[in-house]
Amino acid sequence: MNIETELKELILSRFGTMKAFSEKIELPNSTIDSIFRRGVNNASITNIIKICKALEISADALADGRLEAAPCSANSLYPPFSLDEISLIKKYRQLDPRGRAAVMDTVERELLYSTSASRAADAKKLADDVLECMAGADLNEPVRKANE
Repeated sequence: MNIETELKELILSRFGTMKAFSEKIELPNSTIDSIFRRGVNNASITNIIKICKALEISADALADGRLEAAPCSANSLYPPFSLDEISLIKKYRQLDPRGRAAVMDTVERELLYSTSASRAADAKKLADDVLECMAGADLNEPVRKANE
């Protein structure tokens, strides 16, 4: 698949139609159509920057024939969505309420598992540290009180 086809699929997944996208970035639909017919590398820098900003993708990567999320800007609270995340969101939006509830249940269950696995790993490390500390101690020596 060439970069123009990938770019077009991304636009359609994010904006639904090329017309909606062209309105969003304030470029005539004929200009966008021309970019896809002639190739991204033949488009003006100004138009490519508009396209990349709207899609939150890297202009440098696009020039190299790849679609990559744009680097996170200093003003951004969250990094931009990856292409996989965009695909997941699109699929999620196509689900009925039962499907969305099933997805949310799965996400909650996985988060609970991840955090409990992390806690279990922390507890195991603590136990290992205590055992290591105890291994170096003389267990036959009586414990001294702190104020002695």
